[in-house]
Amino acid sequence: MTVAVVANESEKQTFVTKASWQPTWIVRGEPGPGDGALLRKALAAFTPPAGDGFVWIAGEAEWVRDLRTCVIEERQHPAEWVKAASYWHRDGGPGHEGPRH
Repeated sequence: MTVAVVANESEKQTFVTKASWQPTWIVRGEPGPGDGALLRKALAAFTPPAGDGFVWIAGEAEWVRDLRTCVIEERQHPAEWVKAASYWHRDGGPGHEGPRH
């Protein structure tokens, strides 16, 4: 399992697990691009392992939509193997939009 997380340096965590887990911590800079742009850059540099894989995207509504489109249209990942859920809106609008398949 590969996980990419955008966080401040002080928010990085260590997890003990028996799973095959490979974290990618993307540390925010001051000033810098938003979280979505940082994740988009990380996705562009990511080479997935061979075989089938499930993609789960969660975060702010606008960049969740952008990343989902990137994964499906640009990276040609099967849409049925992608779940994207927005949990907040940058403008402070209503929260959870629910999962998108």
